[in-house]
Amino acid sequence: MSRMSTFHAGPTVIDAAIGALLFLGAALAPGCTHDAANPATRDTNKGDAVTGDQHGQHAGSGDAPALVLGSFEDDYAITYTITKTAWQQHPAPPLSVVEWDSAARYVIVRNTPNDSLPGPRFTRIDWLALDGFPPYTWAYCYTVYDAEDVTSARNVDPPQRDTPRSGCNGFPFSRMKAR
Repeated sequence: MSRMSTFHAGPTVIDAAIGALLFLGAALAPGCTHDAANPATRDTNKGDAVTGDQHGQHAGSGDAPALVLGSFEDDYAITYTITKTAWQQHPAPPLSVVEWDSAARYVIVRNTPNDSLPGPRFTRIDWLALDGFPPYTWAYCYTVYDAEDVTSARNVDPPQRDTPRSGCNGFPFSRMKAR
């Protein structure tokens, strides 16, 4: 087995990820629409009016690393556009970035509310840099895609980056190359 194939899992893995995102109604959520200084736009019992976060994180907070910003293609020829404020897995609409944590190597995005689930849900996407796997430069994992709030997404156990072939909830990380 070549090093290039150590992450490959069959199309069923990506089909499951796409299905989960579509089930959650992955669409562009409104940006940070509240004014943190205005108590009328905060729910003191639930935290931030937009994210449910007690820390008031906004889209684009923290540093978005250059490694994961741009246009990419994964192992399955699915394309992505990732900016400081949005994560888009084409052809689905973009998801709004709520928080970047470069030190812990994850981003939290907001899903669109779904009729079958109460309130908005959040997805945590973890990444790792790849060395020795050209043309792939990094890989990602949808660590959790249905967190009730940002704090829950933030506190979920991280994926096992030391075993990228199976460290993403039992599946491989998806490898990314620039396009």
